[in-house]
Amino acid sequence: MIPLRRLLKKKTLEPLLSQARTLLGPGWSIVVSEIDETLPASPAAGTCLPLRLDGVCIGHLHLIAPLGGPTTGPGAPQPERVGPFLAGCLEQLLAGEAARRSLANEALLKYREISLLHRATLGLNGSLRPRDVALSLLTECQRDDLPADVGMSPSASFTSRRTTLSRVFSVPSTLTRRT
Repeated sequence: MIPLRRLLKKKTLEPLLSQARTLLGPGWSIVVSEIDETLPASPAAGTCLPLRLDGVCIGHLHLIAPLGGPTTGPGAPQPERVGPFLAGCLEQLLAGEAARRSLANEALLKYREISLLHRATLGLNGSLRPRDVALSLLTECQRDDLPADVGMSPSASFTSRRTTLSRVFSVPSTLTRRT
């Protein structure tokens, strides 16, 4: 799970919190906390709302009333309306940033795959013998850039019509013996 502080950027969070403080009025505090952070005990009344990403609570939004207590009357702030709205806005920011990060990770994986194919092509152009081609591909798959857990290179014999494995590699924890 990505920490909340990495998903909520200050440049997008600060204007939103500033507007919410304006709606709530003077004396109100707004705190966004990670799920494992503990806030200091405060005698002030307030509201605590969960912040969710993909249905998982990753933080909380705290609306802390002024020390004199929340004001009442027709022009009084309405934290029961501002709080859920602000929490919804923050959850949308979280979802957008998580989607952006996901796309960046996918682009990085595609770049690594293309780089692997480029390096493999350079190795493949060196020889047209099937065994050398297979060994070149397996060597590229074992490199650190995009390591594979398991790989094998079958080779076929046209005279005996049998297929054998010319080279196999595996990480010991990935292979299990079937009985």
